[in-house]
Amino acid sequence: MIDSDALESQPDEEESDIWKAVKLDDIRTNPPDERCIYCAGLSENMTEDHVPPDNLYNGVAITHEKITAPACFTCNNNRSKDDEHFRNIIVPYCAKDSSVAANLLAGKVSSGVGRSPRLKKEDYDRHEELEQITPSGIYLVRSLRFTFSPAERACMLRLYDRLSKAMYWYTLRKNPSGRSHKLLEANESIHFMEGLKKAPTQASGNPEVFQYRAIAIGEQHEFLLVWSCFFKKLSMVSISGPPEEIRKKLEAAMKAS
Repeated sequence: MIDSDALESQPDEEESDIWKAVKLDDIRTNPPDERCIYCAGLSENMTEDHVPPDNLYNGVAITHEKITAPACFTCNNNRSKDDEHFRNIIVPYCAKDSSVAANLLAGKVSSGVGRSPRLKKEDYDRHEELEQITPSGIYLVRSLRFTFSPAERACMLRLYDRLSKAMYWYTLRKNPSGRSHKLLEANESIHFMEGLKKAPTQASGNPEVFQYRAIAIGEQHEFLLVWSCFFKKLSMVSISGPPEEIRKKLEAAMKAS
């Protein structure tokens, strides 16, 4: 996770050679590749995969175009099974800082967890009780610290992989097949702030649910750098591009920053 405030300052006047910002509006005039973003196939049963998942927008006014990408029925159906699980993971995490997430938690998420013994157990297990005590030893209250289980982290990684592929197609109009999609660690993300500052903040569906910045880099637009943020709380940075070149791009960014 990174601090979104790091994106608010203006980019340096002297631009690094590794940041060859491309106007994404120019790229979006290209004919889109309509193959499935997951298997690269093209079938009669093509669908649109909504990433972020549609269930995050329950009860929320849709003010912006939603991000969708082509997916065959089989791939879309198999991956959509993670949608409810992902919502039940991130909504409780974001509810303290987001009224939209809090409303979802009070409604759809709580009712869904209540119907499922497995989800109810996962919701209980992800919290760790802590005693809050002042430095002088005065007991205040018992509180819950939010933690993610290995299974929940795996679900989140699968969703972010879907998100990276969908963003690659939605932004560049190219099929992500043959590209690596790396979710950056915090110590790696900081080196890409210069590039992200060049991109405007955009939204999918509603900015209270999902915001993002995307920038195409490289001479042939072979890399896509994306900052994504759920409920203005849970943010990540990812980079997509040729597998053998991702490491080189990371090293170049670290040297230039």
